[in-house]
Amino acid sequence: MNRLSDGARLSADFRSPISEKDRMMAAVKAARHGVLAPHLKPDHVGIASINSPMQCMMKDVCAQCLQKHVDPASGKETIIFSCFNQDQEMDRVDFPNLAARLRQNTVQEKLSNMWLDHLLHVQPLPHV
Repeated sequence: MNRLSDGARLSADFRSPISEKDRMMAAVKAARHGVLAPHLKPDHVGIASINSPMQCMMKDVCAQCLQKHVDPASGKETIIFSCFNQDQEMDRVDFPNLAARLRQNTVQEKLSNMWLDHLLHVQPLPHV
């Protein structure tokens, strides 16, 4: 079943960008150090495109996009602005923190969708 073992190892300069849901990126992070580890170079860098809550898009202004990072070597926690650079080192991203931050927006998103549905029901938009 493990067909990767039939192929060549990835080159040392290979960078794997991942843009997915937070749980999928967390699973890829774990797989890179687990089942995929024998097929990747030790200095392989995983890049995750973080879809954190963002409001202002003005780079370091409103703090809606704050994301916790954890240094894999030291365990030191830092907080960064995700909007400044959405593409982040996968091994530093605290995915449980990201999941919790994303869940904070679900009520607002559902309420906005309900309001839009109501408005479109009251005054339908013509379709082309």
